[in-house]
Amino acid sequence: MRFLIPPGKRVLELGCGRGDLLAALKPSYGVGIDFGAETTAKANARHPDLYFVWAMWSCRKRWLRSKGRSITCDRRYYRMFE
Repeated sequence: MRFLIPPGKRVLELGCGRGDLLAALKPSYGVGIDFGAETTAKANARHPDLYFVWAMWSCRKRWLRSKGRSITCDRRYYRMFE
């Protein structure tokens, strides 16, 4: 992935798991979203310099929620991937 995303960019990863790929990309600002609450808790512990959130996605209704709130993207990212 480094050939697609140079270090120092803002990166949003969907389905981040433990956050190892996001951390390896060395973003200036990294956000990982995953559907497992335990997984994102472990990712936050492993990579405290990055931000990981647990969320639920509804394909039919097209919403993304975390802790009862809708998630909106208020920053521009160099690349988003899943």
